[in-house]
Amino acid sequence: MNTVIYDQWRQNYQTASLSDHSTFYDACFQKDPSHASWAGRGIRVFLNQTGGNPVVAEMGGRNGSLAKIALESTPTIKRWINYEISPAALTSNVVNDERYEAKLMTSFRWWLNEAIEGNVIIASHFIEHLSDEDFKSFVGAIPRSIKGIHVQSPIPMKGPMSWNHFNGGHILSLGWVDVNEEFVKNGFRSIVAYDGATWIRP
Repeated sequence: MNTVIYDQWRQNYQTASLSDHSTFYDACFQKDPSHASWAGRGIRVFLNQTGGNPVVAEMGGRNGSLAKIALESTPTIKRWINYEISPAALTSNVVNDERYEAKLMTSFRWWLNEAIEGNVIIASHFIEHLSDEDFKSFVGAIPRSIKGIHVQSPIPMKGPMSWNHFNGGHILSLGWVDVNEEFVKNGFRSIVAYDGATWIRP
């Protein structure tokens, strides 16, 4: 895959079907199946901050590489649900734990018709793959049952950011300041975080 393919995906993003997006992300996964887009320290701190027996909803968890490590090292996790649109990633599952569930989504903007389960969200290198409109739609659809969310993303402090000619499937133009404003508008407040940003419901 090269920048031409990624730019074409960005250009067609809004009108692409679920099949189009799934095929694109299958190719991204197959290009580098072992690629892990998460920093464990930040997620460990987040799980400690939220405490209890979390039911984790992970956005775009690929083959479960993060879930595997988190479940092995955190016995207090009650359940882990991986929401993913890449069949290739899910069929390459690396998790063998009865608390883990992988869900293949049946629509690209699946959060509009399927409620997010759990009480915390981990979105590691997920939001940069959404358009500004889809990111705002996603945050607005987060149910009240979600008490905290941890986000890791390679976005700048403030947008707008252009990803044209970038060798990857990034499209979000918002920066951290804009992202924070969106979470605050939807009833969250920011707290101290590592390797990303964390919001909780007051």
